[in-house]
Amino acid sequence: MRYFTLNMKSKKMMAMALAVLLGCSGCATSMTIERAKGKVFTDDKGELKVIREPAPEYYALLPFAVSLDVVTFPFLLIGGYVYLAITGHLPY
Repeated sequence: MRYFTLNMKSKKMMAMALAVLLGCSGCATSMTIERAKGKVFTDDKGELKVIREPAPEYYALLPFAVSLDVVTFPFLLIGGYVYLAITGHLPY
């Protein structure tokens, strides 16, 4: 039985891919969730402050936002590699 072994170059590539994957923000998904939650907090005096009203109807858009993040991920991955090649560090 042959075992799969990785050489140093492929280990580096996998490490960079993992770093880019973890660094991707999933911005469409996070912005949708942030908008659905709104911005509500209690100040020091105990008064409820509303900066942006919660909009729970935005949770219905999550399947589209996640799909958008999945579709754009390869472009972020390639862009991360290009940025790494040009500058020598990851953009995240």
